[in-house]
This record gives sequence, C-alpha cells and structure tokens, in this order.
Amino acid sequence: MADKFVSKYLSDMAAGDLVEVFLIVDHKGPEALVKTVTGSDMFRGSGTDCSMKDMPIVMFDYKGDVHEYPSGTVMKVRGQVCPYKDALQIKASDIRIAQEGEYDLMDLVPVSPIGVNSVIKPFLNSVIGNMKDADYANIVKYMIKHVAVKMSTCPAAKGIHHAFVGGEMMHVYNMVRVAKQLIPIYPIVNEDLLFAGIICHDMCKEKEYSMSPVGLFTGIDLPGKMSNHLQMGAEQVAIAGEAVGAPQEKIELLKHLILSHHEKPEWGSPVGPAVAEAWMLCLIDNLDAKMETVTEKLAQMEVGDVVDKAINGLPLYKHWEPQQ
Repeated sequence: MADKFVSKYLSDMAAGDLVEVFLIVDHKGPEALVKTVTGSDMFRGSGTDCSMKDMPIVMFDYKGDVHEYPSGTVMKVRGQVCPYKDALQIKASDIRIAQEGEYDLMDLVPVSPIGVNSVIKPFLNSVIGNMKDADYANIVKYMIKHVAVKMSTCPAAKGIHHAFVGGEMMHVYNMVRVAKQLIPIYPIVNEDLLFAGIICHDMCKEKEYSMSPVGLFTGIDLPGKMSNHLQMGAEQVAIAGEAVGAPQEKIELLKHLILSHHEKPEWGSPVGPAVAEAWMLCLIDNLDAKMETVTEKLAQMEVGDVVDKAINGLPLYKHWEPQQ
C-alpha cells in the first residue's frame, strides 16, 4: 500500500506525518548546502506558511536546484515530519519550485482582508475616473503605470501597520473612504489634489523596501537607505507631471503633499504641511495607520485583556467583541 501524503498547516503537523505541502522556503543560497559524512550534499532551509514560522527543512542526497532560487520563493515540499532538538522538522524526499496556480497565497502569508482585485482596484479606478481635474488624474495614471509596479502586493509598512501583502492598497483604500466623508465638512480642501496625494503618497515604498518573491518585507534597499519613499515619490511626481504636461504649480502642490505627509522632520518629512490638503492627508494617514494597528492588536486579545505599551508606549484595553 502506497504511503499517503497529506496537506496540513505547519501548526497542525505532528511527528510521523507524511506531508505534501506548499511553503515559503527560506535558505542561505550556496550556504544552504552542506556535506554529510558520506560526502553527499544536504539541503538546509526552513518553511513558512500563514500558521507559524520557520520549521526547519532538510533533504539528504540533495541534487536539486532549490538553493538557486531566491530565498522566500514558494516551493512544493514532500516528506516526513520528524523530531529535531525538542522541536519538529520536515525531512524532505522532494522539493521543487511551485507553479503559478498550484497554491493559494492566503494559505502562506497574511494578506489584505479586503480583496485587492475584487474591491480595492475597482473603487480606486472609479475615484480616478471621476476626477474633474485632468492634470491630477493624468499624473496619478502615469504614476500607476510607470511607478506602482508592485503596488498590488506591497505592504504599507515593515511591521507596524498593514504589514501584509496588499497592505498598501488597503491603506490607500481606507484613506480615500475617510477623505470622502471629511471633504464635505471641510470645503477648503481641493478634492482631486487630496485624492491624488492619497493614492500617490506611499507609491515609492516598493522602491524603498526589498521584498520577498511573495511580497513580504525583508529589509530596506540601498535607495531607501540613501533617501526615503517621500523624497522618491516627489521626484517621480515631478517626472510624471512633466510627462503629462501638468502646470508647474500643480506638480509642486502634489510633491508637497507627499513630502509633508509624515508632518515632522523627526518622522521623515523634510517639510511640514503648508496647505489644507497636506494637513488632511497627514491626519488621515496617521488615523488609518493607528486604527489598523489597534485592530491587529485587538484581534490577538480576549475581552478584558490589557496590553501595556501597545500603541506609542500606551496601554490598550479590549472591552468588547465587535460584531462582524
């Protein structure tokens, strides 16, 4: 009788399980290969899914090419779960790169709870399509086409808020929805300038961040260390504005919104908000970031729990369970 391999989340695996699963495989490239006492190659890495992190993976008599693919690539792993140093590891009999369509990304990484393709993109396309100011609309369209190559998967932050695949899109989506509610209350705000600023304000995070093949933050790239996404975003808006023939004043205003959206130099902004739209962008950005952080922390708490230093060094108390 043939051995029966099953698919399980890492958190559900037990010693002795025969598993055939898709995992994000991390490794150290050529250093992932070590020689055994018999002189054969052994592969050493680790696997991750949405349930837990870093279960070791080993493969003896390894003759594959997994180590040649970037760390963080999705692989199909087949093998047996074995005890190892008071924990578990997968002793693989086969590892290969996964093909597109074989796996569901939601099984492997935290993703936006709001559908990027089904909800967010149609909503933002409608907002852009309804802009009355053609100059701002054209700059945004240029930025989406030429700059936001990875915007659909880019996280909005490295770990504080919206730090998941599609996080930037969800952050922008929430901010535009909040802006739509506030604009009628504060008619001093130019709607199209504000919407353009919101949609473009974090676009260059994908140039600032280094990301794994599945879209998770792994570090800050050299451009991000030498500059930041605000400065790179302003530079790209200048290029976009010139390309579409927008008036210089509109280019400067949109650049200002991006450069000032962190409000203070110590928070990353070279200038502070100087127009009404910059202030609203700055405040909405901070609001959504903070409320998403609160949302994520509350989801890990039980009613009655208090977490010290949860947000900005302040405690957080969960007093009820909101109805979904």
